[in-house]
Amino acid sequence: MTTDTHTRTSTTLVLGGTGKTALLGEVLDGRNTPTADGVRRALGREPRDFADFARGAAAAGAWHTARTEATGA
Repeated sequence: MTTDTHTRTSTTLVLGGTGKTALLGEVLDGRNTPTADGVRRALGREPRDFADFARGAAAAGAWHTARTEATGA
């Protein structure tokens, strides 16, 4: 039995059902982990929102190529 299988099996037994197991899986899968200061330490600046990055890159022509110019896209 793998660790992951063992964890799921143990969770199912403790919580008594697969619905609760799915909920626990979502709670503990890492998406709720608090943010860290890795960007600040690595880049020396605060992190930016991806939408802001994408808008700036688009305005700077990051996705503008000869092909997009030829097709008018």
